[in-house]
Amino acid sequence: MSNELFTTADLYEENVRLRERLKCLEQERQQLQNPDAAQAAQMLIHEALMRSSKSICVLEGPDYIFRLANAGFEALFGQRIYIGLPFREVFYDLDDQTFTTTLDRVIAAKNGDIRWMRDNSRAVWQAEQELTTHIYGATQDVTEQKQAETALRASEQMLHAILDTSPDLIVLADMDGVIQWVSASASEILGYSVDDSLGRNEMEFVHPDDMLTFQNTLEELSINKSHTAEARYRVRHADGRWIFVENRMRLIFGADQQPEGFVAIIRDVTKQVQVETYLRHARATAETAARQKDEFLPSMSHELRTPLNAVLGLSEVLQEGVYGTLNDQQRVALQSIEESGRHLLDLINDILDVAKIEAGKVKLATDTVPVGSLCTASLRLIKRDAEKKRLTVESSIDPAVTAVQADQRRLKQILVNLLSNAVKFTPQNGCIGLEVKGDREHHTVTFTVWDTGIGIEPEDQERLFKPFTQLDSSLTRQYPGTGLGLALVARLTELHNGSVTIESAVGQGSRFIVTLPWSESAQTSIAEVDHEPPVAPKPLDLGGIIRRSLVIEDSPPTIEQITRYLGELSIDASVCTRGAEALPQAISTQPDIIMLDINLPDMSGWDLLRALKLEPQTRDIPTLVVSVVDDRPRGLELGAAEYIVKPLSRYQLRESLHKVAPLISQRRHIELPHLPLGRPFDSETPRILLAEDNLSNIEMMRRYLERQGYHVMIAVNGKEAIQRIQEDRPDLILMDIQMPGIDGLEAIRRIRADAALATLPVVAVTALVMPGDRERCLAAGANDYLSKPVSMRRLAQVIQTYLDPDNKK
Repeated sequence: MSNELFTTADLYEENVRLRERLKCLEQERQQLQNPDAAQAAQMLIHEALMRSSKSICVLEGPDYIFRLANAGFEALFGQRIYIGLPFREVFYDLDDQTFTTTLDRVIAAKNGDIRWMRDNSRAVWQAEQELTTHIYGATQDVTEQKQAETALRASEQMLHAILDTSPDLIVLADMDGVIQWVSASASEILGYSVDDSLGRNEMEFVHPDDMLTFQNTLEELSINKSHTAEARYRVRHADGRWIFVENRMRLIFGADQQPEGFVAIIRDVTKQVQVETYLRHARATAETAARQKDEFLPSMSHELRTPLNAVLGLSEVLQEGVYGTLNDQQRVALQSIEESGRHLLDLINDILDVAKIEAGKVKLATDTVPVGSLCTASLRLIKRDAEKKRLTVESSIDPAVTAVQADQRRLKQILVNLLSNAVKFTPQNGCIGLEVKGDREHHTVTFTVWDTGIGIEPEDQERLFKPFTQLDSSLTRQYPGTGLGLALVARLTELHNGSVTIESAVGQGSRFIVTLPWSESAQTSIAEVDHEPPVAPKPLDLGGIIRRSLVIEDSPPTIEQITRYLGELSIDASVCTRGAEALPQAISTQPDIIMLDINLPDMSGWDLLRALKLEPQTRDIPTLVVSVVDDRPRGLELGAAEYIVKPLSRYQLRESLHKVAPLISQRRHIELPHLPLGRPFDSETPRILLAEDNLSNIEMMRRYLERQGYHVMIAVNGKEAIQRIQEDRPDLILMDIQMPGIDGLEAIRRIRADAALATLPVVAVTALVMPGDRERCLAAGANDYLSKPVSMRRLAQVIQTYLDPDNKK
């Protein structure tokens, strides 16, 4: 029961409202009973309806004449052209007594456009009169809808055409893998028709061994829903064979953003897999061939050099009269044998050099090369052959070109090859020459070797730099050779980032032009050449430093040759012919130096070298490799102090022993021999510490500086330099950078870390001349920087600058 209470006034007002409502209803009843009033109300309804509709018309029976059309109808179809016309003549027949119909048709609008119209009509049937009295029709413009439907159908037809003509198989499947739709290419790729494919699961086609791959791909797709998953696996063709396919799958999402299935684009890659398999086999074959080639080169080198070493060694022994006195004819014959052996050695070296360059196994040792001395040395090597043919030899060197950045040995090889060819192909009494010019604008230097020889045909010039190529058989008979010289020139020049070209005319001679990068900034240390005659260092008494040696070698001729050379230097030699016995013998005898062959009868010399460097009692003994195996980088990497490729010469052995002498003196804690001082030093004499490991450089610089009035102390590595600085407190340090053990840069850093040595002048004297090397030395703490080969006069000026009392202030 409600708590609300109604007052008398409220009840009275509600009674009044009800009475008014009854009165209105009674009036409406009376109007409806009046035919005129009912017709008027109906017309009001019609009018309201016609005003609100977009397009409507009224027809009156029995002939269905247009009686009324609203503004929307007239806007679509023009003026009242239909009023008074039978509907049958204008649109269509009406057969039903009472009906509702919808019809889409194309008509022309008043502006001439072709429009799609949708008619919705309703007939009014009067049963008393048994006829249709009125027809109401509403017309709607559905052109845009029809156009959209047409475009959609066209798009669907185009999409199906694209999918059906695609070379890839396109599949739509549900989340269980059941195929819902498949492109027509199914028959081309898998051999199955579209009907045969629908309703089947994709897994039915997958190879059993690849099933896990396929399932993992589906799992990846379900985890990474926005990801495209890819897989390669085998599927069964309709004819029973297995083919490789690549499948790219992506999820399809429904309206609720949940995955409903996936689309898969499948491509037949069977041929691609076959090609890849072939390429893998081909690559493996090529790698095997390359490995066999790499193994063949050392083997060939060994087989060629070993007998050649015996030939040259025995020729030398016989010419020196070790086995008795020779008569003139025997001496001439032995000289011929030696010359032929040397020529054969040059050919072997050329062949191996070309092979190593082609295999990418040649690395340049770039340094600052003095051009003048390089050209002089190259011309000296061909001087004897040129004199035999009475050739005039000329040379011209641009004064501005004093040095070039290059591998000195390889650049010399380039020039000697070109000069040798010039001598070979120039008739007697002709002329050959060497020209050097610098191009400041293009930063290049050219080395031109020219001759007045036979010349070369233009069509033959492009074949000159190919290995093993001679121009014709007549030249081969007249001018013997392998055709490797110019090929080597081209390859070595390319390694220097340079180029070689030729200018030649038949009967007039040839010009071979080698162009290399050149920078004038690299000329400073060479340009300031000290014109004072250099002081030749006194040969060291190696017997005073190297007393005992261990020769690990199994070839009797080589053993005899090495022991004879060592005996000439007063160095005792003990011999070990088997690798397995070498390490115990080295431990027990503790030689000053070990000379090791790589090809030993019972083990590899590489393994023995590793063992020597791992054993604490032998790792500090310098090891000199003497072998026909031409692999210097590997030997040095494993710890060899020096490396000589057979055939061995007396000069090579002595040079190598001079290089390792500082290491031996350091190990034995003895002072290197030096020349007597020109005058005694007193306490006022400036003291200079020379930290250098090259014996030739030590003797040259020591002699020069002592003649300038300085007291010179020597350290052969960074560790010894630091120790001597702390003990003897020199006035200035000349520090080499590339030294064994602690290098020069680290030594300078440790010196600067000592507050007591912070102001000690340090001059870096080094062969490091690449961009940034000067800055590295200065950053480490050096006061100055000089690049090798250094001018002695320039060195003296720099020393004076730092030792001058006025400068110290």
